[in-house]
Amino acid sequence: MKISPIKCKKIEQHSALYCSTVLVASANISDSKKNTKSVSWNDLNKKSDSIKNELIGTSRIKSVNVETPVFSDKRVYILSGSSGVGKDTVLRSFMQQHPDYVLSVSCTTRPIRDGETNGKDYFFLSDEEFDNSIKNGEFLEWAEFSGNKYGTKKNLLENILNENKKVILKLDTIGALKVKKYIPNAQLIFLAPPSIEELEARLRGRNTESENDIQKRMSVIKEEMENSKQFDYIIVNDKVENAVSKLEEIIC
Repeated sequence: MKISPIKCKKIEQHSALYCSTVLVASANISDSKKNTKSVSWNDLNKKSDSIKNELIGTSRIKSVNVETPVFSDKRVYILSGSSGVGKDTVLRSFMQQHPDYVLSVSCTTRPIRDGETNGKDYFFLSDEEFDNSIKNGEFLEWAEFSGNKYGTKKNLLENILNENKKVILKLDTIGALKVKKYIPNAQLIFLAPPSIEELEARLRGRNTESENDIQKRMSVIKEEMENSKQFDYIIVNDKVENAVSKLEEIIC
């Protein structure tokens, strides 16, 4: 299934429903303004229905939030997207060009991978440490996937915002929507793959997950696309430089 590159456009909200009409960019960049048409994420979701039946396993995602709203007057940017879509690559390129922005580092119980640094890529915690933080209400949001927990600690985000720094969070779609309730001005950005097939190829190319984990991740794509209807912007990561450019249009 091919997903055409999408130009980011603010999603319009109609009553309780979200309309996610976006512009599909022409392959001819120099003449893109003359060759655009509208496409709905509902149409893309329908095309992915046939893929769903081929997937093995189901997702087991849950999130828990603190009850007290925080930072209602602050503005942060949250980047979400399916595993393997290229969030880290896009963010790394963006941060190199815009060092005045700060990436809020999340916590996780998953094992550290080759090339990762504790405190830079994630704060790697034991299950006991993570569970204690949950009990103590230290997380703004947290989620569990494939036996690993991921979460954003309130105090880490609080320290950044209190210094009036520009902050970006990298969260799953469920976590992003939860944080939106506590930071109403948060801007939600969904990074989508050029196609479902390419996303699967990227996941397999990383060689970091089992076949079962890959199938589980593929099975949640429809859910993530559904959640993206409530996001403010959608960017298709056809090329890193294009995605970074669109991100700059939104944030900078």
